[in-house]
Amino acid sequence: MSKQTREEYVTWCKKRALEYCDIGKPLDAIKSMLSDMNKRDDTRSPAVEQMTMGLLMIGQLRTVAEARKHIEGFR
Repeated sequence: MSKQTREEYVTWCKKRALEYCDIGKPLDAIKSMLSDMNKRDDTRSPAVEQMTMGLLMIGQLRTVAEARKHIEGFR
């Protein structure tokens, strides 16, 4: 079995996280995305994690729409 490319993996992470948005759980969506992205060296980004945590702290990413937009922006 071949390893997923980085792009394939990010797409999988987004799909999984957006499933939480689909059921109205934006915080779980963000947690899922960060957790999955941190599982591989080529997708881990402390800067993105810090930015995301900062947005959460100031009240952003609490709605499904905000979480969805943030998740869809991952590359």
